Amino acid sequence: MSTVGDWRLALLLSALLASSCAPGGRGRPSATPVPATSAIEGTVTDTLGQPISEAVVSRFFGAPATTDSTGRFRISGLQPGRLPVGVRGQGYVPGRFDIVVPPESTPRVSIQLVPVRDAQRCLDQRIDPASLQRGPVFRDCEVGREAVRLGSEGGIEFAGVDGTCYQADVLVVVDSTGMVETETARIVRANNARFGRAVLAALPGWRYRPALKNGRPVRQLVLEQARQLRTPPRGYAGTALCP
Repeated sequence: MSTVGDWRLALLLSALLASSCAPGGRGRPSATPVPATSAIEGTVTDTLGQPISEAVVSRFFGAPATTDSTGRFRISGLQPGRLPVGVRGQGYVPGRFDIVVPPESTPRVSIQLVPVRDAQRCLDQRIDPASLQRGPVFRDCEVGREAVRLGSEGGIEFAGVDGTCYQADVLVVVDSTGMVETETARIVRANNARFGRAVLAALPGWRYRPALKNGRPVRQLVLEQARQLRTPPRGYAGTALCP
């Protein structure tokens, strides 16, 4: 190779080396990764607020955490951002939750799991889409404290046959103030159609302690079982007790 050719080759190599080291060049070293200095702490409970021990809190990357006897867990060494976690416990429906992890911080989170038996009960309580027009409605297995009937103004006005037990099950939405939303009510089953209609007519006078979810009053779908035992006639020897 000639001297001129050697000089041109050296010049070309120098130019390529300078380009690779310049800002924005393809040879620029990658940015320093963000240190994993964040963590999360939390508790896993059931829908009644009771702690769930030995529940497994897992993530896509990294070792899972297991709750202690008080339902508490901690996961450290996290990078800031959205953290999807899966939670499972024996006898509970597994859940998936998204947690926002701020930089250099340790947020506390509360996770609730639904017992398998309650999940089946939830499947039997279908929420009418029309009742959702006024906002979210929760079933009893989805709230922290269920709505409880406190009393009623007046009774069920129904004239039946003495010695007979009349029964009717009604599904109705109770609002966040404890009032019955009568337009949402429907009879699920009844052993007498007239008694079922009498129960629906009595609903406006029923009062409830509203349900709570995460400490706030919410609307809940309530399954109410109405029973009425007519007084047995004099001399009646059989049993007339509602089951």
